[in-house]
Amino acid sequence: MMRGLREIRGLALAGAVLLAQTATAPAGDISVEEEIATLIRQLGSRSYAEREQASRRLWQIGPPATAALEKAAKADDPEV
Repeated sequence: MMRGLREIRGLALAGAVLLAQTATAPAGDISVEEEIATLIRQLGSRSYAEREQASRRLWQIGPPATAALEKAAKADDPEV
């Protein structure tokens, strides 16, 4: 079951990467890199709503999130 869950998360990350390439990143109080790191951690949340919110925000950030998402997709941590 864990393998299936990891595959689904991998597909979700791949989809987020593809969608991210068409969006722009709005400015904020924290750096984009810090926000991206936080959002990627939230992709492993137990809360469906939190995971969905993180996915939507990563999509909004766009291309700056691509490299971090690709790295996270290759990580050994099954929560991310």
